[in-house]
Amino acid sequence: MDQAKIPVSLRAVTQRVNRALAKEGQKFMKSRNGDDWYIVDTNRNTVVASGCSIEIVAREVGALKPYEEIEV
Repeated sequence: MDQAKIPVSLRAVTQRVNRALAKEGQKFMKSRNGDDWYIVDTNRNTVVASGCSIEIVAREVGALKPYEEIEV
């Protein structure tokens, strides 16, 4: 039997990711055109990773559990 996943808002996921990345001195940000996501090192003010998928990053840092999905 297939279980329905719990929807989580994009804002909540972004905040969860930023709390997790803050421990490493990093921040998850969205580009001005709104299409791309990137990770910034706040200590050096440099881009660490660009073209990131919010879902992949959220799952990697543990901000999005297997039973949750990003609300569309």
